[in-house]
Amino acid sequence: DPPAFAQKEEDVKRALKGYSALNYLGMKLAEKLFVTCSCSHHIDRELFKKTVFSSAYRAGKELFIIDYRGQAPDHPVTVGNKHLEYLKCLFAYINKIFN
Repeated sequence: DPPAFAQKEEDVKRALKGYSALNYLGMKLAEKLFVTCSCSHHIDRELFKKTVFSSAYRAGKELFIIDYRGQAPDHPVTVGNKHLEYLKCLFAYINKIFN
């Protein structure tokens, strides 16, 4: 698992800045495929995806999600316990749209 950028709720804003910067730098280097992960249960799937797509736009890249995964089945998420859905992993094709 990658390290958690947001171990507490008050870390979310700082963590999103970190994910944004890290993904931006990765996308500047990526040419065809891009994989990014988050292990912060305080950042849900949609917020993580929004941050990744924002980073792609800033990097002049277009992403096409080919898969989105979570933790293994031996770590189930129960109704009412979204904090158990901690691992998010996005796999995408990457396309350069502008400099």
